[in-house]
Amino acid sequence: MVSVQHLEPVGHWHFAHSFVRGNWRKEGESSPFLLAKSVHDLDWLLFLMPGEVARVASFGGLYHFRPERRPKGAAERCLLCPEEVERACPFSARRIYLEAYERGERGWPLDVVAFPVARENLERALAEGPYGECVYWGKNDVADHQVVALECRDGRTASFHAEGLSRMRFRETRLFGTGGEIWGDGRYIRIFDFVKGEGTVDLKGEAEGSIRSGYGGGDFGLMAAFMAAVEREDPGLLEPFEEVLYAHRLTFLAEAARRAGRVVEVEEGPRP
Repeated sequence: MVSVQHLEPVGHWHFAHSFVRGNWRKEGESSPFLLAKSVHDLDWLLFLMPGEVARVASFGGLYHFRPERRPKGAAERCLLCPEEVERACPFSARRIYLEAYERGERGWPLDVVAFPVARENLERALAEGPYGECVYWGKNDVADHQVVALECRDGRTASFHAEGLSRMRFRETRLFGTGGEIWGDGRYIRIFDFVKGEGTVDLKGEAEGSIRSGYGGGDFGLMAAFMAAVEREDPGLLEPFEEVLYAHRLTFLAEAARRAGRVVEVEEGPRP
């Protein structure tokens, strides 16, 4: 393997829910976007990349969800917004929450906005709480897009894109090697062998999670491994703590690189 590309398409309405209106919209009250949403994506890259990381760079920021991009005539709250403005807005709280309720949805994200989930409770929450606020009103400060580039000491490279302005779907990974290319999204794996050509592996029978629940099955996998380790009294089934800290360390270095606008050198030392 020579290089890896990884994409997290957060989804436009998911980003608005969690990082513009929700608990993770301000760094001072939570954390940077990369740490809150994507530290496990860097952990995935480290799993794929066997070498020690030598340099980190990162770019991105808050581009779209800003007061100067507010549509003309928009109100502070979606329920008060003129109909012609609200209906044209992809981030309308009425569309994201109330229309989802009318379609029969009762779980996340509705149960975060109001619980128990009922129309009158949702309407009250949207009229009074943060989930009904206009996304352009300026109460958020976390990045809405970010790119991270990693270079290993052996010359291999990896890149990661976290995109708030995207169609919500499964994460996508591409691996580029000396003998071929592999693409996967948790449902399918497509393999292109430079000699034999292309083939596809269907994982749908194995991928039990969805993009809306439990990180595509990842949360349940973590808990299953933890319970198995407890039951068997075998700590070897768990991820080494040092490896977890390494992913967090690179996340902080990437954020430092983004803020400073420079490439950050990673101190040499044995990788966990």
